[in-house]
Amino acid sequence: VSSIMKTSLTFSALVLATLYTGTVSSSCGSSCPSGWPRILDSCIWLSGDQKDFDSAQQQCAQLVHNGRLFEPKNRLQNDLVLTLLKSLQPINAWIGLTDRQSEGRFEYLSSGKEPSFSNWAQNQPDDWKRREDCVLFWFNWSNGNNEDDRSWRGKWNDALCNSKLHYVCEQPLTGL
Repeated sequence: VSSIMKTSLTFSALVLATLYTGTVSSSCGSSCPSGWPRILDSCIWLSGDQKDFDSAQQQCAQLVHNGRLFEPKNRLQNDLVLTLLKSLQPINAWIGLTDRQSEGRFEYLSSGKEPSFSNWAQNQPDDWKRREDCVLFWFNWSNGNNEDDRSWRGKWNDALCNSKLHYVCEQPLTGL
């Protein structure tokens, strides 16, 4: 797929999301806190600090009512949040998926349900050394030769939960 086509698809997705968001916003009266852009039916926030997975989840819960690590519900929402991250600062960031309950079965923190889609980087998840149970948006990675592997950018990767990373918080606007 050409870069022009990808850009066009991303722009189209943003336009659709904006139209969809405007409709939902005006009919529900729901709005996002200052500094939390609305993407579909959620408010999104990217941290400026770095925390381990559990501390990131706790911080999201403390920031806003019903706050949590971002849980991508579908490819459109996932891609729109990635577009936002890329425009702000493309950095590795925790999202609300883990396989701590059952190795190899990744599920949302809030519900324990498995995602209906995936966006894993090639050869991921790999549970490196049987220690990786938490999921992040992957932007920066060196292959050991100081070469950045661009094919991983924006994909999901499992990582050590005690790693200190940025994190993406979400405040769902449905069910409040």
